[in-house]
Amino acid sequence: MIFYNCFRRTDAANRANIRSLCRILTPCLFLFIVTASEIARPKPAVAAEEIRLLVGGPITLSVSVASLETFAQTGGVAEDMRLFARVANEEALAGFRQALQSNFPLTVQQIDNLGYSDLGQDILFDVGKVIRPHPSLNGDHALRGAVIKAAANTRENGQPAEWTVLDVLKQYPSQTIDLRLQDLQAIRRFITSYLNDKDQIIATIRAHAAIQSSQEANPVALSEDLSAPGSYAFETGTVTLSREDQRQTSQGVQPRYSFDVDTYIPQGLSAPAPVVIVSHGYSDSKENFHYIGRHLASHGFVVLLPNHVGSNLEFRLSYTEGQLDTAMNPSEYISRPEEISYLIDWLEARVASSPVWAE
Repeated sequence: MIFYNCFRRTDAANRANIRSLCRILTPCLFLFIVTASEIARPKPAVAAEEIRLLVGGPITLSVSVASLETFAQTGGVAEDMRLFARVANEEALAGFRQALQSNFPLTVQQIDNLGYSDLGQDILFDVGKVIRPHPSLNGDHALRGAVIKAAANTRENGQPAEWTVLDVLKQYPSQTIDLRLQDLQAIRRFITSYLNDKDQIIATIRAHAAIQSSQEANPVALSEDLSAPGSYAFETGTVTLSREDQRQTSQGVQPRYSFDVDTYIPQGLSAPAPVVIVSHGYSDSKENFHYIGRHLASHGFVVLLPNHVGSNLEFRLSYTEGQLDTAMNPSEYISRPEEISYLIDWLEARVASSPVWAE
């Protein structure tokens, strides 16, 4: 209202000046609107179109993402993949195709939580040393963004769907992905060393077990085929043990914690039963091994299934939902065997004090 009254009192000269100013500003305003709308208009996203293997010097081998997709879907080897196919054996090609087809069920929120955690950043940085948008750049940021976009774009009926490596490549913010041969060779050496160490550890454990078995006064003799269900009836139950010790749990580090142990106890035995303790793997649960407990108990074994609270499924879900900042505390490698020892001590004390367990 104030502006309107002032404009009415403006003399003719002022009105002329205002009209001139409008004539100048109008095309500027039009240009601004056109420019803003062009900026806001969706642009085609940059996506990886080829993967370049930097062999050394001027030697570079390239494979298109389209060829990888064809290989994953049909097994067909395109022209730009033939050199790689001749170098790799059938087993390696089958493994590579399986890797391209593998589905990942992580949601955008889980990837975001993982990607910005300390462990997630370390993993991305290490992988980014190999998968680069440019030979001089680490690809960690580009890879994180591509994985998030892949998870966001693979949704079915509003629900998160699984995504693949190819989905990530299609969202990678660079037309080329550079892989250096020396980086791949370093990874191969690391994996080879890891597998050799694993084989040596298994061989050592087996040798030690053989020596210990030969020294047993009354070794357990298996007189029946364990592949078929046994004849013993058994009772199931759950006991809860408490420890006065620091432990990483889904609620954080605790000075005192409890963990459940599922028990399978065969009935009608004429002699003390051998005991089998099944320790589940990382991000797994004891419930996934109930079938082993039932089967072994039917053959006369006492089976104990402990729940490792610092590396079970519940712990992993707490981590991926952003409630924890580490996927697994290094102390887990100590806590797990300590829990098994604690369970054995508890069992020995229970046998010594309870007639039911002694039988």
